[in-house]
Amino acid sequence: MNHARGGLKTCLHRGIWDKIGDLLERGHDACKCRHWATTAGHYFAALVHTEAYPLEKTFSKNSVNDILTCLKKFDMPAQATSLCRLCLTDWDDEVARARRITMRYFDGLCIDCMDRSRPKRDNTDVDYWRQLESVDGRWDAKCRIRHDEPTWYVSWCGRDEHKQKLLERHRALNKHSSS
Repeated sequence: MNHARGGLKTCLHRGIWDKIGDLLERGHDACKCRHWATTAGHYFAALVHTEAYPLEKTFSKNSVNDILTCLKKFDMPAQATSLCRLCLTDWDDEVARARRITMRYFDGLCIDCMDRSRPKRDNTDVDYWRQLESVDGRWDAKCRIRHDEPTWYVSWCGRDEHKQKLLERHRALNKHSSS
């Protein structure tokens, strides 16, 4: 479960950071209105005001659901109309998008994946390996609930090296089919 929490934190952090990080990396050279520092300051102040940020402080003390609920309070009032395209981003929408992506990232544990990943016979049994693979890129093809790779990954109850082999095979097939 720690892996799942870490994945959720990374997903949320990426969503919160991407657009503001782009503004900060470009800096004053790309910002036509010269308000990039003020915009970033207001953005981070609004995040701190939600009591969900910085994530390094809040993740160890709160559930992911509590943090996502706190982020609903994010409100960054519109600034002057003379802002450039970079600063005029809808920051409320960016945080809401990060919340939505994070909520969809992990669907909980899948009992079907847990059951299938427990070896029932010798680990070289072809049927055992075949039932653990993704089917056409879907990890939930043989499950009662729909889910993506993060749920499959966290629900895995077998040996880690077997999981890594399946992931490598899946990535190789995806790479081969996209080229």
